[in-house]
Amino acid sequence: MNSLLKMTRKWSLLFSIVLLSFSQAGAGNLNAFFSLSTFNSPDKGPYVETYLHVVGNSVKLIKDIQGKFQGKVEVELTFTQAGEIKYHDKYNLLGPVLDDSSVFRTDFIDQQRILLPNGDYDLAIKISDKFSPEQSFSAHRPVKVYFPKDTIAVSDIELVASSTKATEDNNFTKSGLNIIPLVSDYYPQVLTAIKFYAEIYNTKAVLKDEPFIINYFISDHDNKYIAHNLASFKRETPDAVCVIMTELPITDLLSGNYDLTIEVRNKNNALLATKQVFFQRSNSKPVVQSTGDVRALDVSSTFVSYILNKDTMKDYIESVRPISSRNEDDFADNELQIADLKYMQQFFYDFWVKRNSSNPEKAWRDYLLEVKKVNAVYSTRTMRGYATDRGRVYLQYGPPNSITKEENEPAAYPYEIWHYYKLANQSNRKFLFYCHEPASNIYTLLHSDAIGEVYNERWEIDLYSRTNQAGTDFDQTTVPDHYGKKAEEDFNNPK
Repeated sequence: MNSLLKMTRKWSLLFSIVLLSFSQAGAGNLNAFFSLSTFNSPDKGPYVETYLHVVGNSVKLIKDIQGKFQGKVEVELTFTQAGEIKYHDKYNLLGPVLDDSSVFRTDFIDQQRILLPNGDYDLAIKISDKFSPEQSFSAHRPVKVYFPKDTIAVSDIELVASSTKATEDNNFTKSGLNIIPLVSDYYPQVLTAIKFYAEIYNTKAVLKDEPFIINYFISDHDNKYIAHNLASFKRETPDAVCVIMTELPITDLLSGNYDLTIEVRNKNNALLATKQVFFQRSNSKPVVQSTGDVRALDVSSTFVSYILNKDTMKDYIESVRPISSRNEDDFADNELQIADLKYMQQFFYDFWVKRNSSNPEKAWRDYLLEVKKVNAVYSTRTMRGYATDRGRVYLQYGPPNSITKEENEPAAYPYEIWHYYKLANQSNRKFLFYCHEPASNIYTLLHSDAIGEVYNERWEIDLYSRTNQAGTDFDQTTVPDHYGKKAEEDFNNPK
């Protein structure tokens, strides 16, 4: 079992992260965000840095003998490898001391540094409110630690809430800075820049004294093209560890899923190393669409030239909505309204060129096979399979790792729980669909813990509304235990 790196203690420093106040939950419902990054210390070796952001208003407070109020969260971290525990720790994270329990409570962050050799691990994390034990949750996620000694490598990209020059070392100190992590990868409109930190290793050993370039850019997660020209670079000289701490403006970045990428290239522009992190942007700014390039496309000798039926072309365009960007949806709506076959062909060809410029037809054919699968399984009398909630989730995220089906649970509508081990950079995500009209095969997405999806605190109430078990108390979020009740267990611990 490995020890923690210098300055990592059981009780961490507390910080107020006002930028995440939009995520506040009501008191009594523990709400927290967790993420991690891997780094390499030239002296001590590879390590994992874990980040936990606890929403202050979601923690129960207890009055102490001095009349002060404070919350306490128990955190348990376990790293296993091939079934063997390599690291385990259980500790208490204390909230700020308050004079009045009714005042606004600041959020607080915990960061740990854990030495782990190169290898593949499974991380189990359990978080619980010490003063409200029923408020707890756990999750698993795979962790890969890999920093070779003889090639250039990039650490994980740490998303940053704020940074200041360090006057003394603490848990959050790296490279002379106190870096407070942004634990969520969700960027609301109030955030106007994406700040990030990363380290590059072994450039001195590999490149000697040859300068190199660090490129960094934001690209659309689905289409891979650089968004809004959000790209920059810096020239660097080799060192044992080279640090990049910078930001890119995202004021004009539209709502959608994106990747932030760092590339290391030599003076001949050859790619030496790269690292990427996913994030989600929410921005209500209107979309400005330019169609000049699409209208100029010559598609006469491409695969779309053989699609000569307007209804077929319309159906194909509708089928790609699960993987379309907001811009593409708006453009498609316009093309479908005009219903000009050539324009629809140009849009459809451009759509697939963006995804596979070398072979857009193969990209479409591969996707069409998946569309046929969901049409065969999820179609209803009035909807094509790709237009249903289950079809959309399947096409957007791929097949789930497991599906739990319940058609005859007492008091509940038929439901399915889809479990994904990995979803973009999220882990252990679930989707619950239910069939409000059992004879229809229409399963509606009722609740999911995936970012950007339907989140419904009262999903149990809706699921069990088939009978009077649910009750009419609008503050109620769960239903009483009764014979055969399995949905909560199935969702929290999918098979």
